[in-house]
Amino acid sequence: MGMAKNDGALKKTEHASSSKVQKQIEAKIIKAMNLESKPLVTEGISFHFDGYTNNIDTLVEVYCGLDTMKAGQVRKLSHDIHKMLTYEKLVDQSVAKKLIVVSEPIKQALSEGKSWLAKSLEVHRVEVVLWELSNKDMAELRAAKARQSSAMRK
Repeated sequence: MGMAKNDGALKKTEHASSSKVQKQIEAKIIKAMNLESKPLVTEGISFHFDGYTNNIDTLVEVYCGLDTMKAGQVRKLSHDIHKMLTYEKLVDQSVAKKLIVVSEPIKQALSEGKSWLAKSLEVHRVEVVLWELSNKDMAELRAAKARQSSAMRK
């Protein structure tokens, strides 16, 4: 974060590549779904999921990407899915696994696409769910993505 002058006082400013907006939207979705988000510990290993149901029969990860995914985003989703699968194996019980997305093109790519990631989601029974954002949240997310893209080109 940088500092900007504001009437003689210093004020923190967000870096253009900040993912603050995405994190706020993820938190809204988790709250709206009434999910827990504290770390889960099994076999001494701490697992951080975006959310899970009270009885821990459903694990949830949220992805706020729009339109297309870059290699780093595919890696992040792969990591999230692998984390779900590892937790499921360690607790030795079947849990529902959901990936919440906010973009129809991303949902289609992950649930109907021909990529190895789409096939992995299918094979491991990870449900891809489209979450409809409010117009305001979608506008904020698109603006944040535009700022991030601009910062990456500099």
